[in-house]
Order: sequence, then C-alpha cells, then structure tokens
Amino acid sequence: MVYWGAHSDRTGERRWHAASGLCVGVIGLLMLAMVGHAPVPSMVALTLVTVGLLSWVATFWSLPTAFLTGSAAAATAEAVADEVLAFIAERLKVHLRADGVRHDLIAAVFALGGEDDLVRLLARVDALKAFLDTDDGANLLTAYRRASNIVRIEEKRDGASYDEEAEPALFVEQGETLLHHALLQARQRIAEALTQERYAAAMAGLADLRRPVDNFFDTVTVNCADARHRANRLKLLSQIRSALGGVAEFSQVEG
Repeated sequence: MVYWGAHSDRTGERRWHAASGLCVGVIGLLMLAMVGHAPVPSMVALTLVTVGLLSWVATFWSLPTAFLTGSAAAATAEAVADEVLAFIAERLKVHLRADGVRHDLIAAVFALGGEDDLVRLLARVDALKAFLDTDDGANLLTAYRRASNIVRIEEKRDGASYDEEAEPALFVEQGETLLHHALLQARQRIAEALTQERYAAAMAGLADLRRPVDNFFDTVTVNCADARHRANRLKLLSQIRSALGGVAEFSQVEG
C-alpha cells in the first residue's frame, strides 16, 4: 500500500493505480472462490485481496483532486466519508438491535450527529439505557416530554421561538430561580463529562435536574397573565429541552 501510494505520487497518475489495485483484489477474490479449502492457495488468495484493496484505498482518496480543485474536492471527499460513516452506522444499528439494544435508544444517540467514533457511540447508548432504567431517568423523561409539548404548542400559537436564555431578573417564584440555577450547573457538569467521555457522569448531571424540574411544575404557573413572565417561563422550559438534548435526542425515546 505504501509503495503503491508513493509510486502514484511520483508519477502523478491516479486512475490506473486505483483501478489496478482493485483488479488485484478482485483476482484474489476469484482465486479464493476457486481454491476451496486448500490452506496455502487460500492464503495466497487472501494476500492478493489484502494487497489489492489496500493499494486501491491508498490512491482512491486522491481521485477527487484529479478532477476537482479547492473547496469542490474537499466537499467531495467529505461527502464520501459521510456516506461511508452513515453506512457503517446503519450496520451498527442492525447489530445492536440484534443484541437486544432498544432501537429508540440507538436512534436517540445517533440523532445527535457529529460523532465518528463508534466506541463512544456505544458507550453513550449504554449510559443512556442505564439512566433511563432508574426512577430519576424515567421521571425526567416524562418531564422532558411535558416541557417540550408545552413549548411546542405555545410557540405554534404565538408564532415565536422560545429557544433562548431566560432572564433571571424576571423571576418571581422560587421554583424559577431554583430551576435556572440547577440548569446552569447541570449544563456545565454535562459539558465537562462529555468532553472527558464520562457518559455515566453526564447522565448523573441530568439526574440532578429531576427535583428542580418537578418543583417547577408543582409551584409555577407557566401560562400566567403577565406576558413577560409567561415568555420567560417558556424559555426556562426550552432550556430543559436543550440541556437534555446535549446528551441524547430524547424525543426519539419511546415508552
């Protein structure tokens, strides 16, 4: 692979180097089908497959620059990489479902996007499952749905978006202040945990929101008469949605 890529660089030729590597791999596959279970010929055939495909890969990724330049070449390579990752992700979803992992949890984690490490994705799925199996997780999921539904309905009714920070100066109920403080702490804790790939700790940060959220719904009237206080409380509810959304897309979770 190294030699073939270096030779392609020296000569500046890409297409035939990629095609010949692929042909060697195909020849190896054909040989493998023909030799049956004979160990030595099978090893030779597998070697040809490996050499051919690795040689093809060494030159394939340089092909876009042979036809395109600048941002177009970069965009093409990025699009191909995204397609490959999407294909792998779909196969991984099938594998996880076959192993008994809930499909909705897989979807909730994959919906975040921006993650190309499958090991981290699996760790997130495991941590999310463990969290939702607890009382805090189940109750917070219910609160998330309640908050999301209220915000969605009121945004549609008002023709406005409440996806922004609430103003502490407008708080008049203790439940508002407590929830706002808990959200600030939770978001910081979750962000630090995710950066360090400590997904169980990120879920623990979510669990800390359960009591402030429950208290808010028990003591605060969202759709109050004062328009400014109402809008500010809707922003608080939207912040619940965004805080949980940093860990997984909870709207994808069923049950």
